[in-house]
Amino acid sequence: MSEGDLTKNDLKIYMQSYENMILLHKTVLDQQTGMTQLLSDIVQNQNKISDKQMTTCTAIQGITTKLDDCSSKLTDAGIKLDTSTVKLSENLNTHDKESIKEHSKIKNRLYIAYGLSGTIIIGLIGLIWKFADIFFHLGGK
Repeated sequence: MSEGDLTKNDLKIYMQSYENMILLHKTVLDQQTGMTQLLSDIVQNQNKISDKQMTTCTAIQGITTKLDDCSSKLTDAGIKLDTSTVKLSENLNTHDKESIKEHSKIKNRLYIAYGLSGTIIIGLIGLIWKFADIFFHLGGK
């Protein structure tokens, strides 16, 4: 036998090596198939998560829009409230001024009435004095 000739034992070892290599490739292929299935499941789960996130994002955008509307309405209400407060304050100031003027007029009229009443009372006392004086002078003479 020459160096290049294969023996039956060499051929058997070579065939076992080939069989082992095929088994190895089959095992790797089975593992890759399992991994492919796992990756497919992961992709499906990620798609579901993505759909849920999109739904949540749409809901959040709706909430944000409603909050913006509420904010603008509150701003408008605040402006109207400020305007109403200013008008009310002006009305109160005007009312206070008018009230003070009216009270002053009433106070002045009361002073005039007191003065006139005093004058009338003094005049009546003077008349009574004069009548009494006349009466006593006539009755005494």
